[in-house]
Amino acid sequence: MTDARPDEYYAEEKKMVAGENYFGNDPNLSQLRKEARHKVKALAETRDDPELFSESIKNLLGTVVDDQVIIESPVYFDYGKNTHVGKCFYMNAMCTILDCARVDIGDHVLFGPNVQIYTAEHPVDPATRLKGLESARPIKIGNNVWVGGSSTILAGVTIGDGVTVAAGSVVTKDVPDSVVVAVISRRLYSDHPEETYEQFTNRYVKFFENVDDTFELKRGLNNCFAYDIVPDVAICEAALRAARRLDDYATGARVFEALKIRIDKESDYHNYLQALKPVKDELGIQTKEELGL
Repeated sequence: MTDARPDEYYAEEKKMVAGENYFGNDPNLSQLRKEARHKVKALAETRDDPELFSESIKNLLGTVVDDQVIIESPVYFDYGKNTHVGKCFYMNAMCTILDCARVDIGDHVLFGPNVQIYTAEHPVDPATRLKGLESARPIKIGNNVWVGGSSTILAGVTIGDGVTVAAGSVVTKDVPDSVVVAVISRRLYSDHPEETYEQFTNRYVKFFENVDDTFELKRGLNNCFAYDIVPDVAICEAALRAARRLDDYATGARVFEALKIRIDKESDYHNYLQALKPVKDELGIQTKEELGL
């Protein structure tokens, strides 16, 4: 059947997938989101019939490589057709994929519950935002990746092969192959009330890179860990390098003790240890457990 609708009907969709500003309330885009909701509903309705369930997944997504894909309900997709998955993809319940731009997910990828994939972005200028303009950037996730529960991956991010994203992380930048990502992003209750987690991280990384005496090193470490957050891996690495530069191995070991106290879950602490292992081995700084203390 020939599509009699004019090219203008698809104009906003073309802008959206091209990464240009577009109007999200466009009639075509609104209809596509409605169709996606019906397809998502079919996932839940066919979950107990393997053949129909597989067909429902293929009907929703843009690309499905095999029949080993499982998407647990409830789930939300903006469009579905802009999401492309590889072999043996598993998505736990309550996940959201805002696939205004293309989302590519590799082979043997696991999503924990409540994972959020956001290709969508909005203008930071309120006047522009009130006009209804939006934009989107693609997200790519490599092979053999595990994304822990309640993690968020933001627009434009590429995650390499073999990556583990720790539960609750907010991924804002590209991630290379075979690393553990543990980034908890939230507002700070501090004397910098409008400081974001990224700004906090940059401030303390710069401090530890420039600190030139052991007293200031210890003071900075105490201040950094006094906030109601877990410092980023980048801060911990900068602090460890400062301790090594100033020949203060005791303070270097205290970095790990401070992490252990600040982090609630032992599994998250081990994720930090894994992420810091290369610099830890390079500098020869050991934990109290490794020293037998």
